[in-house]
Amino acid sequence: MRVLFTAVVVVLAACPGYAEVYHVSSTGLDGNPGTEAEPFKTISAAASVAGPGDTITVHEGVYRERVNPPRGGSSDEQRIVYRAAEGDTVVIKGSEIVKGWKKLQNDTWKVSIPNSFFGDFNPFNDLIRGDWFIPKDRDHHTGAVYLNGHWLAEAAKQEDAFNAAEADPLWFAVVDDTNTTIWAQFKGADPNEEEVEINVRQSVFYPEETGKDYITVRGFTLEHAATPWAPPTAEQIGLIGTHWSKGWIIEDNTVRYSISTCVTLGKYGDEFDNTSANAAVGYVETIKRSILAITLSATITSRIASRRASSAVSGPSSVRSATIRFTIFMCVGYSAATKWLESSSTAQSIHSSAITISTERTAGSGSTG
Repeated sequence: MRVLFTAVVVVLAACPGYAEVYHVSSTGLDGNPGTEAEPFKTISAAASVAGPGDTITVHEGVYRERVNPPRGGSSDEQRIVYRAAEGDTVVIKGSEIVKGWKKLQNDTWKVSIPNSFFGDFNPFNDLIRGDWFIPKDRDHHTGAVYLNGHWLAEAAKQEDAFNAAEADPLWFAVVDDTNTTIWAQFKGADPNEEEVEINVRQSVFYPEETGKDYITVRGFTLEHAATPWAPPTAEQIGLIGTHWSKGWIIEDNTVRYSISTCVTLGKYGDEFDNTSANAAVGYVETIKRSILAITLSATITSRIASRRASSAVSGPSSVRSATIRFTIFMCVGYSAATKWLESSSTAQSIHSSAITISTERTAGSGSTG
């Protein structure tokens, strides 16, 4: 399922007190201190040093990386802010440029890429699968080929990619022990002269670990991710996602060209992922396990806080309320405000504005934001 999603979240956050501002520029060096005069080259380098209350300002350019925040903020007032510099166009991509295409016949070109190019994850060998996914008697992969920013469609059979290109050009790939070979239709274009990109990363902005709370992501274009199918009974990896974290603000971004999901606010992964056999009972059991995990976490937090209060000269007058996180699965025609938008089965974009996403509910409050 391919979607384009533009979200605007209006939330005000303040970061009182002393804080660092780290700068990132495509002309910088990761060995730099991250000042405006000597910026980092990658967002990941800035993320590795930023702490609660800090801001990462990213300047004009295209950044081909997966941002994996190693930490979050400590509160709503002391969050870590990732933002595009004022007036700059900043694009973060999960793709890489590929050259060396050879013309075969009709509009079909071929390229062979060493598997080492992809590292530990090759989306052209990664099948879309999982609970409630219906492949309709063919394979679907998380790989993608883009010509000048727009993707081609995956062919059901290799021979389809050798025909003359129609309205929706096709690609097909075969992965062996050494190389990944891609056949693609470039209608009226020379892929060695144009910008051709392929998916190489599963996500663009997604923490590997859960609990990276209070992060703001503002003003970016995020695109080209080999995201997996994300049923409610499995880890939901989005092009950008919170991975079971709370207090995130995702605002004024354009999020597009993700194979399965654009924005996800849950779920963590475990040994039960994609084992429900498409049954409602599997979904119910997933919810039960999630509630149990939250309850255990809240109980441990309560006990620690109580012990500190009893042993300290002046301790907290009350224990922090438990936080319940919930999941919103972003799909075609569905917004975080649970409002159906105009769409069709072939729609490539979802447009919504002024969406406020709440990822936490305080026990006893009786409502969510």
